[in-house]
Amino acid sequence: MQNDPLNKGVWYTSKGGDVYAIVTKWPAFTKIQLGAFSVSTLSENAVVSLLGYDHPLELSRGQNDVTIGLPQLTPTDKPKYAMVLKISDPHASSASE
Repeated sequence: MQNDPLNKGVWYTSKGGDVYAIVTKWPAFTKIQLGAFSVSTLSENAVVSLLGYDHPLELSRGQNDVTIGLPQLTPTDKPKYAMVLKISDPHASSASE
């Protein structure tokens, strides 16, 4: 597992070609920035989803990070301990695995 360089409450693991970001604290706003990815590490075809949520999330790639739009969930719908973001990039190189 690796810690995110920008957001200390985020840890990463991977399986196959997918990366999972384990977010231990729900952000105060409906967006979260991740420093482990950028425009050079994720293609335009990358997809981010929140496990347990049926819709893809908005992804904005920057030069030094990515910003992910999160759904507006009620306090009872938010994960109790952590949320998990699945980051899938079908055009990623095998060097990132």
